[in-house]
Amino acid sequence: MDVLTRIANLREEKGWSLYQLANKAGLTYKTLYNWYNGDSVPTVKALEAVAEALEVPLCELFTTDKIFVADEELQELISKWKRLNSKQKNAIMSVINTYQ
Repeated sequence: MDVLTRIANLREEKGWSLYQLANKAGLTYKTLYNWYNGDSVPTVKALEAVAEALEVPLCELFTTDKIFVADEELQELISKWKRLNSKQKNAIMSVINTYQ
């Protein structure tokens, strides 16, 4: 699936017209229309604007797979986990396993 098909699918899931997406992304209708006609190709900056308007990470425009994006709390936890040695990780995993 190409990026334009993915954008169209995400747009349709929201029930938006091409004009509505262009407006929400701060682009002109003609810009998006030209992409679909093959008269121009989207820039990274324009794709970023479209992704933001669609409320998806940019990488999600390039795949149908749902992309997991860690929130700030999880990123901090991962960062701390990486600094632990194997003995500390095993101890924490033992505690976690008692709650399953």
